[in-house]
Amino acid sequence: MHSFEAKEWLRTHRILSRPIVSIPIIDGFGCDSCSFVAKKTKVIWNHILKEHKDDSQRPKIVEKKIQKPFGSSIKQFVHINLLINDDESDIPDWEQNLTSQFNRMMNDLSGARSTEGLDMRLMNAFIAKIRYCIILNKTNDF
Repeated sequence: MHSFEAKEWLRTHRILSRPIVSIPIIDGFGCDSCSFVAKKTKVIWNHILKEHKDDSQRPKIVEKKIQKPFGSSIKQFVHINLLINDDESDIPDWEQNLTSQFNRMMNDLSGARSTEGLDMRLMNAFIAKIRYCIILNKTNDF
């Protein structure tokens, strides 16, 4: 992903309903009039003074949970709107089907591994017997 694509994604995804996996959720601050968020209050104050200077009522700084999806030169955060009642019925059908297929496949693989070990032991025993027979046949030839 190029930086211009990442910036465009950030413009369209300022608020996320679910956190991005493997990116830490941190405490941050946000503007209560718009979706702007940052890690420090100084950045929010600068935003309010620049973007909301003509507003009749000054926006307030509110605490929010945020994530920084991109590193390096892109220093923008996204607001994570965590749901308190996040239950399993919220999971889409395709995700639930994928999870059940994965679990079923893992169970099948774990069952196959136990027979593979047995097959290897039988094969090793067969090879040892063949070698023993070859050795006996060589000694009998002399």
